[in-house]
Amino acid sequence: MCAPFTPILSLLPGKSGRDHTGMWLPTWLHALDTAGVVKRLLLHWLPQSVREGLSQELGEDGAVSFAVLLALLHDIGKMTPLFVSRIAGSLPEIIDRLSSAGLEVPDIKSFRDSAKSPHALAGAAILSDAGFPEVAVQVVFAHHGQTMTENESDTFDIITELYKQHYFDYKNGNEKIWRAIHSEWIRFSLDYAGYSCQDELPKNVDIKTQVILSGLVVMADWIASNTEYFPLIFTDETGSLSMCEQRACDGWDRIRLPYPWSSASFVMDSSDFEERFGFLPNAVQSAVLSAVCESASPGIMILEAQMGVGKTEAALAAAEVFSARFAEGGIFFGLPTQATANGIFPRLLEWARLQSEDCRHAIRLAHGMSEMNEDYRSLFKGDSRTQEDSDSGLVVHSWFKGRKQALLSNFVIGTVDQLLLCSLKQRHLMLRHIGIAGKVVVVDECHAYDAFMNQYLECAISWLGAYGVPVILLSATLPPARRRALVSAYLGDGAQSLYDGWESTEAYPLLTWTDGKCVKSRAIEQNTASRTVKITGMTDDDIASFLFCRLECGGCAGIIVNTVSRAQKIGSMLKEALPDYRVMIVHSHFLMTDRAEWEKKLLSELGKSSSFESRNRLIVVGTQVLEQSLDIDFDIMITDLCPMDLLLQRIGRLHRHPWRKRPEPLNASECGVLYAGETETESGASTIYGEWLLKRTRSILPPHIKLPEDIAPLVHKAYSEPEDKNDSDYSLYLQTIKDKEVRAKNFRIKKPSSGDSLIGWLATSQEGDERHMEASVRDGDMSVEVLIMVDYGNGYLGFVAGGEPISASCTPDEETARRIAQQRLRLPYIFTYKSGEVIKALEETTSVNLYAWQESAWLRGELVLLIGADGFASLAGYRLHYDSNKGLTYRKEDDYAEN
Repeated sequence: MCAPFTPILSLLPGKSGRDHTGMWLPTWLHALDTAGVVKRLLLHWLPQSVREGLSQELGEDGAVSFAVLLALLHDIGKMTPLFVSRIAGSLPEIIDRLSSAGLEVPDIKSFRDSAKSPHALAGAAILSDAGFPEVAVQVVFAHHGQTMTENESDTFDIITELYKQHYFDYKNGNEKIWRAIHSEWIRFSLDYAGYSCQDELPKNVDIKTQVILSGLVVMADWIASNTEYFPLIFTDETGSLSMCEQRACDGWDRIRLPYPWSSASFVMDSSDFEERFGFLPNAVQSAVLSAVCESASPGIMILEAQMGVGKTEAALAAAEVFSARFAEGGIFFGLPTQATANGIFPRLLEWARLQSEDCRHAIRLAHGMSEMNEDYRSLFKGDSRTQEDSDSGLVVHSWFKGRKQALLSNFVIGTVDQLLLCSLKQRHLMLRHIGIAGKVVVVDECHAYDAFMNQYLECAISWLGAYGVPVILLSATLPPARRRALVSAYLGDGAQSLYDGWESTEAYPLLTWTDGKCVKSRAIEQNTASRTVKITGMTDDDIASFLFCRLECGGCAGIIVNTVSRAQKIGSMLKEALPDYRVMIVHSHFLMTDRAEWEKKLLSELGKSSSFESRNRLIVVGTQVLEQSLDIDFDIMITDLCPMDLLLQRIGRLHRHPWRKRPEPLNASECGVLYAGETETESGASTIYGEWLLKRTRSILPPHIKLPEDIAPLVHKAYSEPEDKNDSDYSLYLQTIKDKEVRAKNFRIKKPSSGDSLIGWLATSQEGDERHMEASVRDGDMSVEVLIMVDYGNGYLGFVAGGEPISASCTPDEETARRIAQQRLRLPYIFTYKSGEVIKALEETTSVNLYAWQESAWLRGELVLLIGADGFASLAGYRLHYDSNKGLTYRKEDDYAEN
């Protein structure tokens, strides 16, 4: 059966083939393709929890009907004289047939300010003119990922009236024809979606439902626009209504999106836990499972417990139960850094495989360098659309690989930035929301974020609360104000507490969770023995003698300092002072390949399976990279002074494995704390953490810390208000927090509120590549990334680690290009102050010497820093040096000249 439309409507073009290939798609057919996809997304891909949320707002059948209607109408703005004239040049046969049917298409040059009427705006104008409710107008406007601004909304009627010619061609006497076309398509769409008239359409729709509907339409439009799934037809065809259902079925079969995760663990007892993880749950894990199983509704759960107690397993077990009980279709597991995400990925990959033994699920490692991860790359095989894991139904789906699709897979493991980006004003943000809305969200080490990142985190949590997403936050400990802020963000207005004192309790370990609007709290009693850590104050001059004395009978030591330069300085000093010891220096200014090597070496020589021989006489000097998620154990430790919660986190690497036999002098736990002087603080630490927190920590740091009993009281005391609230350092501390919060709010979406609409939701939105976007949610983290290669001076380059020379004038093959892309590091922060000069110099090097490398997808747009065979390079007035043992160092050129 041919399309049941008037000849003109049936011939209105929506898409054309490239290079005048004689292929096209009428607008009505693409609209029906999109409607077929949106219906299948709702019924087969969207988690049940999200479908239920839509049904609560729109009715059980109303959600599908309204989504289908929006999909049908999303491109009505293409049914305009302006759009048809734009596409006319590539479809002369169709234009001739339109002329024969009685519609003359005007020349594109006859339209004034044609750029003022993109088809998304035109569609919104047509629906508004036809009397559609605001929600439909705004979703159609937003189907290309950008919502209407407040200014656009205020001037909408004026603009649409001013450019009426674009929609109706009234100057050529065709207004009646175009209005008839719009009315015909609107009537058909209403009928097809199951509505008898516009009055039946929902009008007052809450903001979270608007966002999800918008995300569905965007996602369906993208899929239906992909000619691999929905092919174009020949220009001598018009298409028929009877082919639409088959096209939708075929397209859906081709893309093969995975079904939602469906956990069967409605409860999890000790035997279930043991079967899943290989050991019985401890007191902390049992308390988490008990709270999850007794909750009547999804909520936020905050677990504060000491390092090494098994919080990851507790969170995964809770996620399984949450998924089963509240019909969540996936999990997001967020960590502070790419290194910690990479470190935990193998564990979560094995867990995800167990969840996918009987069903296909998609997994995604989500951060800027994910495709450099070998464990993740090992999944890239098989079908081009779905790289399948042969041992289970786990897949890496190609359609979910894009930056904007980062949260659409069932199981997403990545940096916490991926969650924080749900709060950043950016185009197509609705795709992130539709991905996160049906998941259990776990955020590890949530104490590790500053006031700037916390603004984005709290905003994201407020949206998760609105969506009814179960949230699990893991931390060593939190200041009371942070615990209160996180719970309040999730619950919004009207929180009630059944447990007085949950905000300020010093119980530890502590579990705080919500059930409905009620806040609950439980102190967890553990059977594990406590231990006492001796705190020894010292200066840099004492380090060598302290270690020489303590390590006389063997053992290993860890030193965690606050800056890269201090790690390099102290590491170099110890190599000279203690030549019989192995000294490793670890920090963030190593090449990705070198960093992967030392991470592997650390886990081998200091991890759970390490031996006395591998650990003996090993000293590791590192920065904050040693604080987080690496399961390593030191016999003795030294740390720079830092805020109390982070100091305790660092001490968590001391005697982390309680079963280990240690040399006699090291059986008692001891941690040295480095002070700059009697009252001074080290300048680098002050820049990072602020004077007040450092001085406060030093003033209350006891000579002995009892773990875990002292953790909560010490952290609470460190962050409590001082008696002298006019203290200048404290005032500066508060002002710094306030400044960070203000900066974050400039590009942060609003928290959900009743009466909100999509208007203004993404005003002043951000754009950029993945690494730029991640930097947007980290204050001041706009450092320059480079690839470091050795310049042999003969037109060939090499790797720092050696190997075959590579031609600078030829495009590298796939594997070589990937290896080059791994020679990556972030330049020290000092170079951000000269970022313009730095980038210009590096771009000139790349464009002149490495133009052929731009043909490689791995290397396109990358900045390359060329160093000599001696490891040296000059950049922006600095002399840089790289070696694989110390990392990147730098000094001003003038300093070298003087020496």
